[in-house]
Amino acid sequence: MGVDGVDLPAMAREAVRARLEGGPAPGYDAGPDRGVFVTIRDREGLRGCIGYAQPVMPLGRALPAAAVAAAFEDPRFPPLQHGELEGVRFEVTILDEPEIIRAETPQDYIAAIRPGRDGLVVKRGGASGLLLPQVAAEMGWSALQLLQHTCMKAGLDADGWKGADTDVYKFGGRVYSE
Repeated sequence: MGVDGVDLPAMAREAVRARLEGGPAPGYDAGPDRGVFVTIRDREGLRGCIGYAQPVMPLGRALPAAAVAAAFEDPRFPPLQHGELEGVRFEVTILDEPEIIRAETPQDYIAAIRPGRDGLVVKRGGASGLLLPQVAAEMGWSALQLLQHTCMKAGLDADGWKGADTDVYKFGGRVYSE
């Protein structure tokens, strides 16, 4: 169960089901403004993952919007089809607000990051990449590898986090899975 006793993965699934059936995604304005990501997995692995890194709207609106985007708008995958819905699992990650990492040396960055507990956002100019806290644990990555992969997700070189013009943020989150 999630915020206000709502089963968050079931709410994400219901939003996608409503969209597949041609209706609007259900939602409500309850809950605080929160960052949220919805991850959809099938038997082969990741099937979609999209969300909001910042708390831009109440959770009751952000969650259905993220679920629909993960199912139909993730550019890495074709839109989810009706026949696939029962074969996928939904995971909802409620994000803590990202905090910038202040570091003097590359080693300071690595020491500040706890893989499996911290997610990262890397920003440079208009480029941005985000990896959720659970990704490093799932992949068996070190803090250095998490930094490198977040940079690559942003379209930067793996060592882009070392640049003076690059900002690195960390955040925690709570994961709710079906």
